[in-house]
Amino acid sequence: MKTIINIIIAIFLFIAFALILNKGIEKTEIAECYKWQAQSEQLINWYSTDWQKAQCNHYGIEIK
Repeated sequence: MKTIINIIIAIFLFIAFALILNKGIEKTEIAECYKWQAQSEQLINWYSTDWQKAQCNHYGIEIK
């Protein structure tokens, strides 16, 4: 019985860690998009790659 409880606790901790990590990555990507959005408005020769546009479109942030 103790082994089952330890396994359940380990699974719970793994899931919690994965969710926290995912949220951190999401916040980082959103911050990048706002940075790129500002650069696209300020820099004359700004060029956005397809993956940058796709990343920002995922979060509803438009860049040029």
